[in-house]
Amino acid sequence: DFYDAAYYGGYFSQFAQRAIGAATGMIDPAFWAQSNLVTNGGFEDGTSSWWISSGNGASASISTTSGANGDALLIDTAAGGSYPWDISVGQYALALVPGTDYRLTFTAEADSSRTLGLRVVQTSGTWPEYLAQTVSLNTSTQQFTFDFTTPSAGQTTVNLEFRAGGQGAVDVRIDDVWLIEQD
Repeated sequence: DFYDAAYYGGYFSQFAQRAIGAATGMIDPAFWAQSNLVTNGGFEDGTSSWWISSGNGASASISTTSGANGDALLIDTAAGGSYPWDISVGQYALALVPGTDYRLTFTAEADSSRTLGLRVVQTSGTWPEYLAQTVSLNTSTQQFTFDFTTPSAGQTTVNLEFRAGGQGAVDVRIDDVWLIEQD
């Protein structure tokens, strides 16, 4: 039930090969049958569907740059502000299903060592976080994967946010952002 990555390699990105593991050389078609809830997670359409906000003295912009798998998102930071949320980049209003397991996967790197916050947060009410993590970045591209479950009842429309503020003028590159429902 697997496809040989060497034979089908032209049809799959390097991300696909890393996601399954270079050691096996095999690609599980069930992974690719899942629909990515993130629009333009590979940044092939530039920054379309992505937003940026900054405050508290922070200044940043987003654009695309060359990444390991084609285009990647560049968070170009002129001033980092004081707090991680002083620079936020993400997507609004992703519709999730109550009581369901999800997996968020992305790659990231920075111009120098720094951290990057991320969260999946409900869009209303008390703004509960379904996922909140901080990852350590360096100059090498790293892949990150996080699993979470939505509550069994209530509203599950969420925002996906990467928080890049509070650390000076250190640029970040993000690519291959996938949010999928788990089986």
